[in-house]
Amino acid sequence: FPSHDKKKYKKAVSVYYIAYISKEIGDYKKAYKYFKLIEKMPQTDSAEVLQASQMQIGDMYLRKAEDHPDEFRVVENHVIPQYEKALEVDKESALAPIITDKN
Repeated sequence: FPSHDKKKYKKAVSVYYIAYISKEIGDYKKAYKYFKLIEKMPQTDSAEVLQASQMQIGDMYLRKAEDHPDEFRVVENHVIPQYEKALEVDKESALAPIITDKN
């Protein structure tokens, strides 16, 4: 068997896809847990997916806000700040205009 070089294994990307799939099947608690795990990883590991992860958290907050009786306040206090946090990761990325449109 060939040896596995840990540097080639993209842990953050793998965690991102676990989180994304969890979100898509409606397991928001698990998705949130894994998206937040990416934040805690070293920047060298998380750089590829950190901004997308932050945006996905904003999307989940928005989804929850739609069911909340005070939707406006939830969007104002949680959704918008989360999208702004995602944008701060890299204002020049390909994802930045999408985040800006959501905001």
